[in-house]
Amino acid sequence: MRERYSIPEGPPFAVDAVTGEISVAGTLDYESGDTLYEFVVTASDETLADVATVTITVTDVEESPERMDPPTVARAGAGELAVSWSEPANAGPPITHYRVRYREAGAGASWTADSVGPAQADTIGGLADGTTYVVQVRAGNAEGQGRWSRSGEGATNGAPVFDSTAAAWTVAEDHAGAVGALAADDPDGDSLTYSIPDGLPFAVDAATGEISVAETLNYESGDTLYGLEGSADIEWQTSSATG
Repeated sequence: MRERYSIPEGPPFAVDAVTGEISVAGTLDYESGDTLYEFVVTASDETLADVATVTITVTDVEESPERMDPPTVARAGAGELAVSWSEPANAGPPITHYRVRYREAGAGASWTADSVGPAQADTIGGLADGTTYVVQVRAGNAEGQGRWSRSGEGATNGAPVFDSTAAAWTVAEDHAGAVGALAADDPDGDSLTYSIPDGLPFAVDAATGEISVAETLNYESGDTLYGLEGSADIEWQTSSATG
């Protein structure tokens, strides 16, 4: 009569009833503390039986976090990118930190590393304006580092540029109204706000960049030449008052 093998219910193992081969039937987790299993295997011919004690020790396997999805990369402040990501799958100890690395898009650029704590976001600063960067991130725990993610990509804010970096206008001292306008373009398509320094007898339309006389001009006062500097760090533009 052929023997039949069996083990008690409970342990995360199974036995082949015909061959007696024991295999893993559930998830083994060293970190849970369940590292030693002891149970009996029964061999029966349906009339008589014998038992044998089996001891199985579970050893630790390095379980670093899995590879992450590409991070989300967005413009932040001047020369900055805001990077965020989702927590990856992780069968090992809790994730304790993330590492970020970035470089300018294109061949040949070297990676710059940035270490982050357990937060799932980082702001990278000190970057060139109007430049596209690729960013990768990986997670780490007490047992190691996961693989670098595929790249996320984003561009820093580009500075607005005036169509003309300088202009010269001449107006009569009794002139009122518009003097001229300087237009600027933004490479990112952002709305622009125009401004000039305080203390001048001129005003600028914040939306259009049109400059107009805001106070009475007096040629005889000797104030006949004014420098107006726009907010985009361009060359001085001048406006003269004539008698």
